[in-house]
Amino acid sequence: FGSSVSSRARYGFSAILAMPWRLRYKRPKRSVCLLTCFACCLTSLLLCRSKPCFGTTTVQELAGRAPPLAVGTHVGTAPADACLLARNLLRDLRKVIRWQLSPDDRPLGGRFRIEEVSGLRSGSEDPYALFDSLVGRSGDEFLSEVFGRKWTLTRGGIPKVCFSVEDCLELLNALMPDVHARKRSKYKEVHDLLIETSRDVVRGDAELFEDVAMNFVSASMIRTLGSSTDKITNHSQIAEFLHGRKLACSDTLATHGEGWTFYLNLVHRANAQMRSLHHSLWALFGLSGGFNAYLTPPQAQGLRLHCDPHDVFVLQQAGNKTWSLFQEGTHEKICDVVLTPGDVLYLPAGVPHLAQSSGEASSLHLAVSVYRGFFTAAGVLAAWLELSGCRLAERLTEADIDRIEARRHRLSDLGGPWDRVNQLPAAPFSIAVLRAFDSTDLPTGADRAVAADLVATARSLIGQLYESGDVDDEDVAEKMQVLLSLPGHEQVSALMRAIFSTREYRWVSHYAIHQPKELRTDTAEVDLLPPGLCLKRRPDTSALFSGNGKLYLNGYRISNLPQGALPALRFCMGMHSGAAGRSFFFSDIPGPEEVAQAVVQILLEFEGLEQVPERPPAL
Repeated sequence: FGSSVSSRARYGFSAILAMPWRLRYKRPKRSVCLLTCFACCLTSLLLCRSKPCFGTTTVQELAGRAPPLAVGTHVGTAPADACLLARNLLRDLRKVIRWQLSPDDRPLGGRFRIEEVSGLRSGSEDPYALFDSLVGRSGDEFLSEVFGRKWTLTRGGIPKVCFSVEDCLELLNALMPDVHARKRSKYKEVHDLLIETSRDVVRGDAELFEDVAMNFVSASMIRTLGSSTDKITNHSQIAEFLHGRKLACSDTLATHGEGWTFYLNLVHRANAQMRSLHHSLWALFGLSGGFNAYLTPPQAQGLRLHCDPHDVFVLQQAGNKTWSLFQEGTHEKICDVVLTPGDVLYLPAGVPHLAQSSGEASSLHLAVSVYRGFFTAAGVLAAWLELSGCRLAERLTEADIDRIEARRHRLSDLGGPWDRVNQLPAAPFSIAVLRAFDSTDLPTGADRAVAADLVATARSLIGQLYESGDVDDEDVAEKMQVLLSLPGHEQVSALMRAIFSTREYRWVSHYAIHQPKELRTDTAEVDLLPPGLCLKRRPDTSALFSGNGKLYLNGYRISNLPQGALPALRFCMGMHSGAAGRSFFFSDIPGPEEVAQAVVQILLEFEGLEQVPERPPAL
């Protein structure tokens, strides 16, 4: 075999090893993948015609370099190259395959687990620790005293997010208007299908998303000069502007950007770390939102003075930006806040503001939005009014949501952004309800505390509705009085029903927009899980059990559950009951063992649970 054969073999082996170990929806037999790789290694050994002489050829390491598994310059003989390749392939296989043994060092059920090695992390993200670093204080303290009420600044609170000025410009320069338009059209079809039907997005159905992958949803160019603001949203015009200017870094943007701010909508799709961070914040709040990027040349301003209808966490990535904050109503300036890389500014909905880049370098920040509106007092009371006295269908329809939203907007207009009608009722109890697995998984007294706050808000609104003189407002006031006359336990039950019905619809809507979580591990089914297996709910899990018996888990709607699975699911996924987020043994799960086996297999596959080494505390 000559060196040309060795070169071709070397390329083939690298290509085979670079195959995805996990094809999430169309999985090949794992044993075939493994046997193929080992066969390649053996074949490379057979290519040797002489005694191996290591050290003459280099193969780039698997992790942290591009392109993956690219082979270095060949300077040795063909036989030595083949032997070295075999050695490196076997070494890299040990990196890719992680054997997770049971405590007695035997594979579980006679099989082993294959995990995809991520360049980001191997464990689950803890959204609570992450959020504490973002806001510079305890998350519970922030939710109780700050969230929705006042702006805050955290210096150096941002975790390192892999998204630079160069990354942003690379996305913009790669914009192909026709391709992007086709993907957006297909994306809308998928979104409408998932929202308007009861189709289960699980396993094979999730390949709906395969043809709609986009790094961002839309791009805009915005520029404010004096009292005039220009905006370009047409992707063809944006691409035409970028063509030939060769904007590649902060300096070229400053020289040739002509003062335009580039805005990328839902840019968290651009890399795995931002997708993971986005999902972690969704799991933490139970409130939907997205990441938008704003790239501004030096001494330039994008948007003019405005208010956002959602809360925003501003993560300064590069350069400096001066944020001017104003008094709501009077638009009197409160202060100027200069953000430098690593700073986090939290702005609740309703704070008038404008931002201008300062310094000599271009500014890049990520605006992380969190939308509270659906679960404010106005949103929950609107759902209560619309759903009372009617038999709830399998889940809310578009028509139901349209009526609820119209009612919410009217109730919201009765108060300002800081009034209780536009705040989460009894926070942080509301957040606990939004994290709960179902209506039975609540902290003691949380449902009564939320209901009491909502009832008090409803009583304060009745007078305003009558005083408006509007016939529709009077009808709402009368209906609200009827609901307030119900016994207390019926009020609590009806309000929790309104919240969890809205949660289910918004859960489906969130993932129809942002797509299901990317599953990082691929857990092979095992014949028998040992009683001593130690498990724990993953901290970045988003889980909800619907009233019609479906499990909503990390963007996957799972309906083929084993009979009698609910006790086991509640124990494993409970936030405030069951295991309540603590580690536990498999033998602790209530119910028949065969049901527990099936439930744990599902929860491991869709990353609701993770295996942990430590011994769990007494439950």
